[in-house]
Amino acid sequence: MTHPRDIAPISIAVGGIAGFSDLADPANSAALRKLGGTMLYIHDYVWTRTSVAKRRAILANFDGPADVEFGLVTDAKGWFDSVYQDDYLALGVRGQRGHVNVLARNLQSDWRPFVDAARARGFLSLAPILAPNQGEYRTAPFQDLRWQPYRDAARYGGALTIDAPVDLFLSQPSAYRIFVETELRWARAEHLHTAFILSPGNAAWHFEAETIAVADQLRAAGTLPDEFIVETYEGGRQGYPNRVGNDTDPQSITGTARLLALHLRGQN
Repeated sequence: MTHPRDIAPISIAVGGIAGFSDLADPANSAALRKLGGTMLYIHDYVWTRTSVAKRRAILANFDGPADVEFGLVTDAKGWFDSVYQDDYLALGVRGQRGHVNVLARNLQSDWRPFVDAARARGFLSLAPILAPNQGEYRTAPFQDLRWQPYRDAARYGGALTIDAPVDLFLSQPSAYRIFVETELRWARAEHLHTAFILSPGNAAWHFEAETIAVADQLRAAGTLPDEFIVETYEGGRQGYPNRVGNDTDPQSITGTARLLALHLRGQN
C-alpha cells in the first residue's frame, strides 16, 4: 500500500550559507516559489551575519512559516527570550520546524527545556539532526541502544531530521543507506515529522543529478520524508557552483530545489 508521504507534493525548504543573501532578490526564487510548498530554511549562523535590511527582504519573499536550524543552548528560555526574540520574532520570522545539531551527552539535560521554550515561541516541532556520517553505521545500527537518546529526543520534539550530503549518501556502502532508511521508517511509525537535508557535499557540478538520485532511492525504498531541505553548509569559495543563486542557475540551491519539486510531481 502506498503511504501518503510517498505521494508528492512534499514540502521543500531552501537556504544555506553560501549566497544566502541571494534570497533577498525575489527574482532569484520566483519560479521555485511559484510552484508552491516552498519554505525558507534559516541557519542561525548566517542569519545573524546578514544585514537587517536583507533579512527583511528575504522574509518579504518567503512570508510563510520558516524552518530554523540552530545549536542547543543550556539557558533555553534566556536564549529564546533575548536572541530569538530580537533576531527572529522582531523581524517577523515565524519559526515552525526547528532542526538542532546536538551531541547525545547534551540531550538528557538540555533537550526538553529547549523544546519547551521553542514551542512557547510558536514551533510545532524540534528535531535532533542525525545521520551516521562518521561511519557509526558500521558498529551501531539505528536500533542500537547507542541511539536511544536521539530516539527519545525525537519523540519529545515531535520530529527527526536526517543530514546526509547527496554524494555521501550515494557513495557509502549499503549499510549507510539502510541506517538512514531505518531512521525514516521508525519516525514514520512514531508519527513524527521527518525532514531530509540534501546538501551538496562534494557533488559540485553533479548536485542536481545526485539530488534526484537520492530522492528516487528513498521513493523506491518507501521512505520519502515529509520535507526535503535543499541547502549548503559551504562558505562559498571562489567558483563554488552550489550557492543559493538563482533558480535558473544549474547546480544552485534554488535551481536544484526547483528541479526536485518538479521531479517529485512528475513534471520533468
